[in-house]
Amino acid sequence: GVYAVGVETCRYGVDFPAEDIWEGRRGVVHVKQMVQYLPPKQRERVERVVSHLVITTPRGAEHLDSAYDLRSYSAAEWSRLVTKAGWRVLGICDGDGNDALRTGRGAVVGGYGVYVLAPGLGKKS
Repeated sequence: GVYAVGVETCRYGVDFPAEDIWEGRRGVVHVKQMVQYLPPKQRERVERVVSHLVITTPRGAEHLDSAYDLRSYSAAEWSRLVTKAGWRVLGICDGDGNDALRTGRGAVVGGYGVYVLAPGLGKKS
């Protein structure tokens, strides 16, 4: 079989903190989420994600906070991991569905990509 894996590789020392804000409404319920992404340091290889969710209904607002860590990989680290695990990359699309292997985005300079993987050619550990 093949597997499609969405991965955002990091660029140590280049990436900067980022924030996303998502909002939605259905009837009288309004939801707003603010998410902060704190980039990893190469030695630590951990990206910190902090989420603040506000759910507003006619009864009031509820605030929910959470934080978690993500293991980080540069494009080179991700490539080595895929090969070591015994997989090969059939193709990579960027977040807009463009062929990242042809454009040089994704696997080459970091950023988000959907990697289509298949067994073979790598070394199993």
